[in-house]
Amino acid sequence: MDSNTIVSGDFRGLPSLDELILTSNQISSLSESNFSELLSLKSLNLGYNKLTSLGAGILGATFHHLTYLNIQSNHISSIHASDFSGLTDLTYLNIGGNWLVSLDVGAFASLSNLTGLTLSSNKIVSIESGDFAGLTSLTRLELFGNQISSVEAGDFSGLPNLTYLDFRLNQLSSIQYADFSGLPNLAQLYFSSNQIMFVDSGTFLADNGFSQLSYLDLATNCFTL
Repeated sequence: MDSNTIVSGDFRGLPSLDELILTSNQISSLSESNFSELLSLKSLNLGYNKLTSLGAGILGATFHHLTYLNIQSNHISSIHASDFSGLTDLTYLNIGGNWLVSLDVGAFASLSNLTGLTLSSNKIVSIESGDFAGLTSLTRLELFGNQISSVEAGDFSGLPNLTYLDFRLNQLSSIQYADFSGLPNLAQLYFSSNQIMFVDSGTFLADNGFSQLSYLDLATNCFTL
């Protein structure tokens, strides 16, 4: 590689490479030709670069066996379903520390094998119903360090296997009875360092679908007695 620019042929002769770390460079864009030789790659770390987008279908067209993708701390402001098309084997995706304000409905629809998703430390202000559609295998979702001020019933629908949800360091002021319904396997739930003053009666009871909940963190909020 020359001057932090990846060109076609840089990875020629590495057909068995299964992990590539390119963190803390100056990479600002991707193309299929950049990685065309890496047919066996399973893990790609592009964190701490200058990517503004992933490019529709580029990763899926290149990496047919990718299971781990880290693009944290880039300059990505939007994601679309086409960005992840073809990445059917992906099990972990980290998009933390970018500039996301919202999520496109269905952005993750093709990632049915994903078990871990990190969206922490972005600028997300709201979650909408359908944002997590297709993530039927997801067990861990990290949303801490955003600017989410409210959620509504159905926003987390379609996540039947979720066991861990991290909502710390957001701007929630209340939690209503059905806001987090539809998560029958949730075991760990983190709400510390929000602005929560009110939790609806019965919200976290087994009768409301929280029969598996074993850990609930509501520290550093605005409750009074």
